[in-house]
Amino acid sequence: IYFIEALIIWQYGVRMFPSKYSKSTELLWSILLYTIPFALSLVENIWLNIFSFIVINFVYILVIFKTAWHIALFHSAIVTAIMGITEILCSTFFTQFTYAFFEDALLPQNLILLAMVTKLTYHLALQIIASLFSIENKTLSFLNLESSILILIPFVSMIVMITFASICLSTRVSTP
Repeated sequence: IYFIEALIIWQYGVRMFPSKYSKSTELLWSILLYTIPFALSLVENIWLNIFSFIVINFVYILVIFKTAWHIALFHSAIVTAIMGITEILCSTFFTQFTYAFFEDALLPQNLILLAMVTKLTYHLALQIIASLFSIENKTLSFLNLESSILILIPFVSMIVMITFASICLSTRVSTP
């Protein structure tokens, strides 16, 4: 799953920013950097996973592409927010149509199906964003009040998403 996420963020970055390196170097960096969140995911701490995902995406965008730090921070927050939103939406979709999905959530076919749908949705959402807002080999290197406020939007979205996830993780819902 992390290899797929690395390819998705690489494809997003290629469409959004001019590159500093060759395609093979970009892919190598993405695979190497995404081994870190994979290793941290083995701890099974959702907050550590979210934090590592933001940091790895920030470092990846900043190191591989020609962009300023505040733009890399903004896009890493956007990518993380989109990832969380697509996972929540896909999980909600499955539970609405099959009440027994979470009872058998650890079955391999359920895990594979959920992973495929969430990663495809995540990829689709990022590609839509990249096609709408690509900068066409231009780098925004200014930091002003408007761009500072824009940086806050994905972080506020993540706080809302984390709040909903915390409620969902701590509240038991009975099925009819």
